Amino acid sequence: MFRQMRVRRPLTSSMRSSARRSFSSAPIFYKRNPVGSGGRSSQDGRVYTVFGASTGKLGRYLVYLLGMRGASVVVPYRGDDKEYDHLKTSCDVGKIAFVPFDLKDKNSIYECTRNADVVINLIGKDHETAHFTSFVPNYSFEDVHVVGARNIFEVANERANNVTRTIHVSALKTLDVPSGKTSSRWAKSKYEGELAVRSVDPNVTIVRPSTLFGTEDDLTNGPAQQAAMYNRVFLVDGGHVKRRPLWTMDLAEALVALLDDNSTAGKSYNFVGPEEWTYRDIVEHVLSVTKQGGGAKREEISAQTAELAATALQRLYILGRPPVTPDQITLLSEDDTYEVKTGEPKIEDFLNHPLTRLEDECPRWLQRYIAGGHFQELNLGDKA
Repeated sequence: MFRQMRVRRPLTSSMRSSARRSFSSAPIFYKRNPVGSGGRSSQDGRVYTVFGASTGKLGRYLVYLLGMRGASVVVPYRGDDKEYDHLKTSCDVGKIAFVPFDLKDKNSIYECTRNADVVINLIGKDHETAHFTSFVPNYSFEDVHVVGARNIFEVANERANNVTRTIHVSALKTLDVPSGKTSSRWAKSKYEGELAVRSVDPNVTIVRPSTLFGTEDDLTNGPAQQAAMYNRVFLVDGGHVKRRPLWTMDLAEALVALLDDNSTAGKSYNFVGPEEWTYRDIVEHVLSVTKQGGGAKREEISAQTAELAATALQRLYILGRPPVTPDQITLLSEDDTYEVKTGEPKIEDFLNHPLTRLEDECPRWLQRYIAGGHFQELNLGDKA
């Protein structure tokens, strides 16, 4: 079966006017005094605007944690209402609002942040999209990671008078940009986005997480899907690059803790997972968990060959999300790891529990790739 491609149309002037009219009917939260013991039905006392939560993998966990403490959350979105359906129950009744916006329109961004106390930017994309009639890119890496991020914090800092805390989630890979260790356009745009954000909002807290793993990730689901569909897993340059996988929920909890600590304003943090893996080791572990290790072939492919194939796929899927892009191949051929320096703040400082290990969590969502399911491990000869 072929995955149905979803085409996103750019907002026309009439669509923008319609979106602006809808702002007047959108629920707007006002600052209230904290009420209750801090649970879901309590009143946190602050309004949070979380950009990138409607379709992002990190956003759903962060909104859930905010909702569990009684927060009022505004989720800006750009697509249709199906994109945020899964978030509707994250907060108590009447405490979450979904507001349409255009990342290139500062007025629409202002409508999402005008009553916010906290603004969080999680927006990021791993591929560039194009206009469906002209095939001209309408949202490039620079449009999203640099211009869009600057617009959000420029509005939050200059026009949204209630905003007291801001957080921008970037990527650990940006540390390799100044030294020239990466040729990824995605990483370079993320780095330029950090500079742009800091220039308009000196008090923003910047978080650089390493590669994330979780229920919806590509790190573990990708190899499992390749083995299930093609009976082989592709390893770029042998899969010897290094990773420090970080659980998505751990990062979400750390972001909430950063919000509660005003001393973190204006600082940058590098958050990495507890263990260093090679990509090949991750693949082998995934195949072991999914019982595909014996049948799936490990297909080693050079980065140059993989980039040629990815270029062809990107042109074929110009109107949708391609299975892989040349820039993703570049990232798969480079390390994404970091050694925390002595005395440097680390993610464990903002958690009240040890970091979650990849091997402890991934079996929960990888069992669906086991042929016959996990029930095949039952020994029907055992007596109760």
